[in-house]
Amino acid sequence: MEIKVVGPGCPRCHELHRRVINACAALDLDADIQYVTDIKQFPTLGVMFTPALLVDGAMAVQGKLPELEELKALLTARRQS
Repeated sequence: MEIKVVGPGCPRCHELHRRVINACAALDLDADIQYVTDIKQFPTLGVMFTPALLVDGAMAVQGKLPELEELKALLTARRQS
């Protein structure tokens, strides 16, 4: 699974990155987690609002900071599909 946390490096973006790492660890999920901070890449990725989360190239979250349990549910659903 490829996961991209997208944001300019603000505190909310860092927190999303931390929560994604914790969610993957809690789920024992082997994922390639990337943190994209290059603003020039945002339009290419389809990001209009940050923080954003892409899972296997699909937009999963944009413009909000989901709680850890919400991330775990999201990642579990994506893993099963």
